[in-house]
Amino acid sequence: MESSGLPVGFLENETYQETTIRLKSGDRLYLYSDGLMEAMNQNGNQFGAHRLMQLAQLNRELSLKESLEAFSTGVQEFTGKKESVDDISLSGL
Repeated sequence: MESSGLPVGFLENETYQETTIRLKSGDRLYLYSDGLMEAMNQNGNQFGAHRLMQLAQLNRELSLKESLEAFSTGVQEFTGKKESVDDISLSGL
C-alpha cells in the first residue's frame, strides 16, 4: 500500500488526514527517513521509491532482521563511495 501526503511532523500545526489499514499476518511495516529515498549515487541519481519497493519485493521472504540488512546493503551498493548528505534511518515491524 502506498500513501500520499505530508510526513507526520513535517509542518508545525498541520492538519492530517486519518487513515486506517489492517495488517495481516506476515505483513510488514517499514519506517524510514527521507534520507533513504534521497540517497544519491555517483551520477546524482536518487535511490527513490522504485528501488525501495523492488528491495521490499525481492526480500519479502527474509526475516525482518535479514530484510533490514538487505535494504542497508542495497542502498550502500547503489551509492557506492558517495557520502550521504542526509541521515538514513530504517526500521520495521
